[in-house]
Amino acid sequence: LTREFVRKLAEYVRDRAPSLGVSPLRVLEIGAGDGRLTLHLKRQLALLRFANKDAPLVEVRASDSGSRGLHSSSSAPGPGSTGDLVELLDYRDALRRHRPHLVICCWQPMGEDWTADIRATSSVLEYLLVGEMDGG
Repeated sequence: LTREFVRKLAEYVRDRAPSLGVSPLRVLEIGAGDGRLTLHLKRQLALLRFANKDAPLVEVRASDSGSRGLHSSSSAPGPGSTGDLVELLDYRDALRRHRPHLVICCWQPMGEDWTADIRATSSVLEYLLVGEMDGG
């Protein structure tokens, strides 16, 4: 996770919002682990909005099943803490509950494919997969 990646992702999300035709744009990161990407994405989107008050409204949420224990790795108080940012929910339940327009999935577990469930969610207009492809 780099500053450049987060900045470019925030710009992409901001720029996609008007063409997706929804306001606010609901973004859901699934399999979010400790929520670090969502934390920094929210901060970057806030900076972009501060610089341009006409920027589209974007709501970003994070969910993770908690099965790997990653959600608690950044819960210590401090400036990099994700605290309670990650909602402990299986990705399918998170898709149903939050009805996102745009889904971000970083480092989907090896050997698993969540895209059929993402595509089957009627609210989803677009999804982004970040990580290795085809087994590495």
